Amino acid sequence: MSDLIQIKGIGEKTIKLLNKLGINNKEDLLYYYPKDYELFSDFSNICDIHIGDVVTIKAYVITKPLIIRKNRFILTTCKVDDGTGRISCSWFNSPFILSYLKINNELILRGKVVESKNKIYLSQARIYSNEQYNKLKGKLLPIYNLTKGIQNQSIRKYVSVILKEYDSNFTKDYLPKFILKERELPKLCFALNSIHFPNEYKDLYIARNRLVYDEFFIFYLSIKYLKQIKSKIEIGIIKNLSDIFSKKVIENLPFNLTISQKNAYLDIIKDLNKNIPMNRLIQGDVGSGKTIIAFLAMFYMCSANKQSAFMCPTEVLAKQHYNNINKIIYDNKLPIKAILILGSQTKKERKINEQLIKSKEALIAIGTHALLSKEVEFNDLSLVITDEQHRFGVNQRKALENKSKEINTLVMSATPIPRTLALLLYSDLNISLIKEKPIDRIPIKNAIINESYRNNAYNFIQKEIQKKHQAYIVCPQVEPNDEELPGSFLHYENVYDYTKKLKEILPSNINIQILHGKMKSSEKEKIMQDFYNNNIDILVSTTVIEVGIDNPNATIMMIENADRFGLATLHQLRGRVGRGKNQSYAIFVNTSNSEISNKRLEVLKHSNDGFYIADHDLKLRGPGDIFGVKQSGSIEFNIADIYTDKEILYKVIDDVSKLLLNDPQLLDPKNKSIKDKLNNYLENKYVL
Repeated sequence: MSDLIQIKGIGEKTIKLLNKLGINNKEDLLYYYPKDYELFSDFSNICDIHIGDVVTIKAYVITKPLIIRKNRFILTTCKVDDGTGRISCSWFNSPFILSYLKINNELILRGKVVESKNKIYLSQARIYSNEQYNKLKGKLLPIYNLTKGIQNQSIRKYVSVILKEYDSNFTKDYLPKFILKERELPKLCFALNSIHFPNEYKDLYIARNRLVYDEFFIFYLSIKYLKQIKSKIEIGIIKNLSDIFSKKVIENLPFNLTISQKNAYLDIIKDLNKNIPMNRLIQGDVGSGKTIIAFLAMFYMCSANKQSAFMCPTEVLAKQHYNNINKIIYDNKLPIKAILILGSQTKKERKINEQLIKSKEALIAIGTHALLSKEVEFNDLSLVITDEQHRFGVNQRKALENKSKEINTLVMSATPIPRTLALLLYSDLNISLIKEKPIDRIPIKNAIINESYRNNAYNFIQKEIQKKHQAYIVCPQVEPNDEELPGSFLHYENVYDYTKKLKEILPSNINIQILHGKMKSSEKEKIMQDFYNNNIDILVSTTVIEVGIDNPNATIMMIENADRFGLATLHQLRGRVGRGKNQSYAIFVNTSNSEISNKRLEVLKHSNDGFYIADHDLKLRGPGDIFGVKQSGSIEFNIADIYTDKEILYKVIDDVSKLLLNDPQLLDPKNKSIKDKLNNYLENKYVL
């Protein structure tokens, strides 16, 4: 039973809801950082407010409430006046609100100013008494990512209990005092208290800097520590390596390799002819042709009768790679056998394939994490390739590498990280950069729209589907929560409500399905396979489709609340389309009025180059937004951001380098707490 049950007010039902948020124990709750904060400021005058503002006003009710019923919604509206102006207020599905809306009643209202049909409304406003608001005034209250059935107030209460309980446990820091002093970092206890319940913005910045430093520190320490271990390993030079197979494949490809692809392939050849293990990253933009380089590396290994394993993040992608490599083998009449290892295979299929690998009849194995199982025994594994490396952590790659004493590692990533940062984040790997895209790729056309153009976008999607094409629509959330209603200033689109709405708008013959990360693996795989097979017209999804799905028939990517995502994530999502012969389109729905959001999205509109975008993201993202925007990608931190926090990252790199220079194995007793933290991180952080 989870230790969450020890917290007053938490029962088994609540534990299940917390589990949906990724909170499985007290420590998870402690490090479940807010996504934003709500500042309860002074009252605003109605005459001064603007669309998009979140405001608090004190006003009198001047009209009787009007109730409109439509489908499953009940809309309640009325007008209020504060002496400087008047504004309409609206509430969805809130019948209890009627008791407050009596003419001449004075109300304190807090909500978002929105525009609908050329009229301005205060939407989904909360109502406070004078006493209630005075207690909140000037405070910063945390806003968390939620799930239906649990509210911010509950999370706040549970976190408060944990913080009181954990205070005594965090009086001693694992970081040395000289680092805390030199880097002007607060104690961890202060940081955790202040990140959840800051007294002021100054405390919030100080707390965040400490927690960002911690995430970078333990991450970078693990990279350097593991690199030290790997650098001492020597392997014998592989005999009889030649380009007999790979050269034939290159000559018969229906396209010419780009200069960058050729250079990446030559880098791999040089590495494989050394007496130390290859640890190389191929970093290339979406659609730049990394996979064919991985195939050529495996064919090169086959020339010496050595085995290779290619691990993919999803079964759909593994099947695609398996079919593609078999076609190349067949077309070139190569004496090579490739097999597929998947979790969904029958016992009979798995047993046959496992035997082929064990007996060395098969030299190439392509699969998912199923390749890690004990039953999969290689005869002479020499090369391990991981596609989209961030889906497989240190322990996953290590488990596959442990299947052989002499292992070479090749990882691939399409995450457009600026090269300076990539050299730091991937410092345990040598980097080959693929810059160009194949010349036959049609550039994606981009459009940035606001919410008023949604229906136009739906009409456009419908026309594409009539051409037998398919579309993705991405929402930032899986499901609604109790505090997010249409028009609310906490509102973000979610896949469930969005799909319902879409089915009401579009013709019934259009097949719309849902995909998100909380689904069972078998469900996700089936949906992705059905989409690939053109049995689904529109896939409404979260960012789970960022990798692991390649459908050349999909021509539209529409992203809701695009202003809430990092540019790297948006570019990765856009990369799901434009993979076929038809013109593809990316539609970004901007729900923010901020100037910085508009500038960021304009970068995407005018460029399809991931590295150009990454460099501009670096310039545009400053410290003004405490949490920046949601950024998926190769390195996912809870709070740190490689763009906004690059200066802290540079300090961490300097500190870790000095630490390991003086104590490479962390054997000094004064570094015991750091060593314990590192061991715990390596054991637990990356477990899927």
